[in-house]
Amino acid sequence: MTQTTVTTAVNTIANNAVVTANAESFTNDNAKAMLTTNSLSFIELLKNEQEVWADNAFKNSNDLLYAILAKCYAKYEEMCEATENAKTLRTQLDDYMTLHNVAVNKKSHTLHKIVKCVFGADRRRVSAYSIVLRTANVNKRWIQPRSATLNN
Repeated sequence: MTQTTVTTAVNTIANNAVVTANAESFTNDNAKAMLTTNSLSFIELLKNEQEVWADNAFKNSNDLLYAILAKCYAKYEEMCEATENAKTLRTQLDDYMTLHNVAVNKKSHTLHKIVKCVFGADRRRVSAYSIVLRTANVNKRWIQPRSATLNN
């Protein structure tokens, strides 16, 4: 659908809404002033843009995020095994944290350490992603992302 078609459709919807609204009796003049074709059409256009964003860029971004989190979780599971490879992975994590001055509490969960190394120093992001991974670990199953729309 082209921008002109969307604009025309939105303007038609907005005009119908204004006619319907004007047919009703308002006691508040400010409400009448706010209900104009222009205010409705720019909101509808922005809402349409948000829906396109949510269905495309936001969804793709979430899919990539969950793929990275799944890889973090898979490495954690590998680190928990009693193998030489697991020992090497644990050493690599410790070495990375030392080399890059990644500060964590000594008692921090290994998943938290991995997330902090991968996602950086954003405390809230690290906390949220760490909780997702620790929840998956406790439940012994991967957590699927919810729908990528903002309305869910």
